[in-house]
Amino acid sequence: MTDLPPAVAVYQLHASLLEISPAIWRRLLVRSDTTIADLHYILQIAFDWTDSHLHRFVIYGKDYGVAQLGGIGFADNPRQVRLCDLCLRITSRFRYEYDFGDLWQHQLRLERILPLEHTGRYPSCTGGARAAPPEDCGGPWAFLALKQHYTPGWLAHQLLAILQNEPDELDVDDLAGMDYWLQIDRFDRRTVNRRLQAVVAHLQTALVTQQVAAYTDQQRACPHCGARQLSKGQHILVLRTLFGKLTIPSPRFASCPCQAAERHSFSPLADLLPERTTPELRYLQAKWAALLSYGVTVDLLEDVLPLRVSRTTMVRQLHQVAERLEDELGDEQACFIDGCQREWDRLPIPGEPLTVGIDGGYVHARDGENRKAGWFEVIVGKSIPTDGAAKCFGLVSSYDTKPRRRLFETLHSQGLQMNQTVTFLSDGGDNVRDLQLYLSPQAEHLLDWFHVTMRLTILQQLRKELGTAAPTLPLDEITSDLDRIKWCLWHGNVFRTLQLLTDVHEELDAWSEEAPAATKLAKAVGEFHGYIAANKAFIPNYGDRYRHGERIATGFVESTVREVVSKRMVKQQQMRWTKRGAHLLLQVRTEVLNDDLRTTFEHWYPGMASVDVLQEAAA
Repeated sequence: MTDLPPAVAVYQLHASLLEISPAIWRRLLVRSDTTIADLHYILQIAFDWTDSHLHRFVIYGKDYGVAQLGGIGFADNPRQVRLCDLCLRITSRFRYEYDFGDLWQHQLRLERILPLEHTGRYPSCTGGARAAPPEDCGGPWAFLALKQHYTPGWLAHQLLAILQNEPDELDVDDLAGMDYWLQIDRFDRRTVNRRLQAVVAHLQTALVTQQVAAYTDQQRACPHCGARQLSKGQHILVLRTLFGKLTIPSPRFASCPCQAAERHSFSPLADLLPERTTPELRYLQAKWAALLSYGVTVDLLEDVLPLRVSRTTMVRQLHQVAERLEDELGDEQACFIDGCQREWDRLPIPGEPLTVGIDGGYVHARDGENRKAGWFEVIVGKSIPTDGAAKCFGLVSSYDTKPRRRLFETLHSQGLQMNQTVTFLSDGGDNVRDLQLYLSPQAEHLLDWFHVTMRLTILQQLRKELGTAAPTLPLDEITSDLDRIKWCLWHGNVFRTLQLLTDVHEELDAWSEEAPAATKLAKAVGEFHGYIAANKAFIPNYGDRYRHGERIATGFVESTVREVVSKRMVKQQQMRWTKRGAHLLLQVRTEVLNDDLRTTFEHWYPGMASVDVLQEAAA
C-alpha cells in the first residue's frame, strides 16, 4: 500500500519569555508540517528579534536549531525536522533559547491541535501582550531593572528638560529609545502578521518563479511532433494572490507548423491563468464581500494579508463569481413538474415534507447617478426540511429572469422528488404567489397567518379611531363582526368570512355621510375583502394545523429576510443599490449562508479540494 503523508493540522502555540513579569507572550498558529528552521524565523518575527545571535530549541532533552558559522552544531537538519515528527501532545512544553549571552528563554506550549482551514493564513499571530525586550540589554533581570528606571514620569521629565534646555540638540536615537519605553506595554498583532505574511509572500514568489519556468519549458515542446517551438517574445503577467501581486515573465511561442493552428502564436502561461487571480483570493473576496460591506471587506483583507485591494476590484470580483453562478443556472420554464402519475408511483418512498416560506423586503434604489430613486423589492425564501439543513435564496423580482428555476434548484438540492409533499407559505402577493406554482404535483400553497392577523390588527386600530372620531355611532356590532371574521379565518371558513366583510363594508358605507372617518375604515375593509377573495384557495384550517404542530406562519422567513437582506443592504448600510448589483450580491450571499460557496469553488477549481482528498485518505 502506498504510504500517505500525515494529515496536516494546525498547532496553536503559546510562547512566553521566562523570568519576566508581567509576562511577555505570543499566541501563534502554525502548520504541523512547519520545520524547526521555519519556527525559528517565526519566533524571531513574533518577538521582534533581529536573528543576530545564536539560538537553540530543547525538545525532549535534544537540541535542534539552525547552525551558524562558529556556533554550536546540531545532529539533525532543521529544514527536514517538522513539528509533526516530534510527537508533540497537547500541553507539551519545550524551550527556545536566543542570545546565549543575555539568555532569552522562551517557553513554548502546545495549547490546541486544530483542523487546517483552507481560508486560514499560516503562520499567524492571534494574540500577545507587551513589546519584547531590546536586544543586548543584559538579559531578563537587567531588562526589569531598566523598566523600573524608565517610568513614564521619568521619561516625561527628561523630555521636558531636553526641550527647555537644548531643543536644537535632540538626538533621534535618544527619542527612539524613549518612544520604546513609553510603549513597552503595547503589542501590535497586525504588524507581526504583516511581517509574517511578507516572508510567506517572498517564499511564494521564489516558488512560483521556479514552477513557471518548469511549466513553460515543458510547454515549449510541440505535443504532436515533439519539436522545440520558437520564441515569439515575452510579456509580463500580473497574478494576484493572497500574498500580493506577483509579476511573472510570460513567454510567447510560435505555433508548430506540423499542425494547422488558428493562432500563429500562443502564451502557455496566459492560457493557464486566464483570470489572473488565484481561486483562493477570489473565494475570500467573494465570501467576505457578501457578508460585510465592500469597504469593511477591503480593510479586513488588507489587515490580515499583505495585499492592496480596491473597492472597485472587490465589487468586480463578486459580480464575476455571481455571474458564473447565474450562467450555470438552467433555463426558466413555465412548469417544472416532470413525468406523469405512473412514473411518480414508481418512485421510492419520499422523505419528510419540505416547508418553504417566501416573503419580500425593500432596499434603497439607485439609478445611474440618481441616488434618490426610491426602493425596489427583493424576494427572499427559505426551505426547511424535516431533517437536514435549511437553505435560503434571494432575488430581485423586477430583474431576475429565472425566479422559478432558482427556487426549483434550491428544492432539488434538498432531494425533492415529484411524490414528496411541499408546503409553500407566503403573504399572498401576486409576484410571490406566482413564483411557487407548477414546481411539484404534491405542493400545497397556504396564505401566511402572520400577514392575515397583521391586516386584521390594522382594521381593529381603524375601528378604534372611528370610535374616537364618532362616539355616537353604534360600533359594537362592527367590533363583534371583526372578531367573528378572525375566528372564521382561523377555522378556514372563507365563505362566512367574505359574507361578514361584505356586511361590515355596507354598514360603514351607510355611515360615510354622517361620519367621514367611516370612509377610511370602509376602504380598508374593502381591500381586505379583495385580499381574502384573491387568496381564498390558499386559506386552510389554521387551527387544525396548529393543533397538529404544522407550520401556519412565516416567522422563520422574517428572520431570513433580516439575515439575507437587512443586515447587508439596509441596517446601518448607507449604500444604494442598482437592481443588478443587489441581485448578484444576493446570489453570492445565499451561497455563503448555505455553506455552499466553498463546494462551488472546489467544483470550479478542483485543486482547491485536493487537500481535503489527501487528508481523508491519510486519515
